[in-house]
Amino acid sequence: MVLENFNVVFYTGIFLLPGYIIKSILDCIIPPRRHNDATFYLFCFFFSVLNCAVWSWAYVLVLTKISAQSIWHWILLLLITLIGSAIFGTVIGYILQKGWIMNFLSKLELKPIHPCPTAWDFCFSKQQSCWVIVTLMSGEMISGRYATKSFASSDIDKHDLYLEDVYTINEQSVWHHIDGNEGVLILGESIKCIEFFTGGNYGK
Repeated sequence: MVLENFNVVFYTGIFLLPGYIIKSILDCIIPPRRHNDATFYLFCFFFSVLNCAVWSWAYVLVLTKISAQSIWHWILLLLITLIGSAIFGTVIGYILQKGWIMNFLSKLELKPIHPCPTAWDFCFSKQQSCWVIVTLMSGEMISGRYATKSFASSDIDKHDLYLEDVYTINEQSVWHHIDGNEGVLILGESIKCIEFFTGGNYGK
């Protein structure tokens, strides 16, 4: 009886766990939209079904070739679940981040909703180094570099921004680095707009 209960719990976990892993990975790659609990669990269930279909050949191989009396039966099932769902979630996230699905649907003259919930998330989810000019509500302008050590909040309610390097811009539009500066934290509610620049040699 105890063994049967263990089997039920284990196989149920093997089926449901991938959905949670995949959804968590996607939320790290693509900023998530705000959902209620029911929608979140529905997404997890949907991804679990997809993951099970993708790796069904591996599950069948273990279930039919390795006896349940062997510890390797359980270890391999667990590894397939953990590693398989991590790979699947990363691949889906990569495809979504590259916008391949959006481009394909656009060619079909469809107008899909972008996976990024806000323009803020769209700009900063690219993880692309660039130069920025941040205009504050007060009219003050902050110039800096957004790169690997910078950070943009993914919280829907707080769009705080940290720039790792701060610059001044003279009358000739030449950017000069402020020596000894360790970056600047800009609160989201104080930001009016942000200008992005790539390429060129702005910083000196």
